[in-house]
Amino acid sequence: MKKKTLIVGGDSKMSKYLVKKFKEKKINYLLTTRRKKKMNNKNIFLNLLDLKKIRIPDDINSAIILAGIDGENNSKREYKNAKNISGIAIPYLIKELIKKNIFVIYLSTMSIYNKNSLYGNLRLLAEKKILNKKGKKYNKKISIIRPSKNVILNNSLIKWLLEMRKRNYNNYFQPILFSDTANFILKIVQKEKKGIFNVVGKKVFYYKSLKNNNLTQNQKIKIQYKNNFKINKPTLTKIIGNKKIKNFIFKNLNERN
Repeated sequence: MKKKTLIVGGDSKMSKYLVKKFKEKKINYLLTTRRKKKMNNKNIFLNLLDLKKIRIPDDINSAIILAGIDGENNSKREYKNAKNISGIAIPYLIKELIKKNIFVIYLSTMSIYNKNSLYGNLRLLAEKKILNKKGKKYNKKISIIRPSKNVILNNSLIKWLLEMRKRNYNNYFQPILFSDTANFILKIVQKEKKGIFNVVGKKVFYYKSLKNNNLTQNQKIKIQYKNNFKINKPTLTKIIGNKKIKNFIFKNLNERN
């Protein structure tokens, strides 16, 4: 029986990019979905709010956890469910996967470093619960990937930048393409490489450079950036103990999706 990678969160945008990569590499995969209408030989139903009905297929050797309530607004609007998924469901699912000797990747976010981000704090809650588990087998079977803002080079990026301008942010961000994050996840799952990985784009965009521009969706964006930016040293030593955090910087945002 050929082994498969289980992608938990098959309805997410990231899963579309992962599936594309998996097909290119001819890797077997299985998706989970919240939509019963989508169920078929490639999609199985999974509701993270109903742990009693979680069933793990026997032909799985690795799993990528993309599921969870995404974004700041959704986290606020669905706070109770978001907290239950991050604090209970995902840690439980990962524990059950590792019991079956399945290598697990949990997709977190660099927003965990932002104390004012509810979305980041919920993902941090999940990380704490995951990393609090002990045992040699457990530690060898878990990897956490924290991408910065995932973007597509189209009008959705412009909309997002406009929203940031409205909030009067005076800060930087290092966006990374969905396709680059998907490619990085693929490499980690193929090598079953354990660890914690911060993944960012190389170019640094400044919110403050947006403040004085009247942007529309039809205009080209001219934003300040600089190269060779070094990531600030992570400050989560109490949470991650002696685990080493690896920083990966993608060089350019030059790929069209």
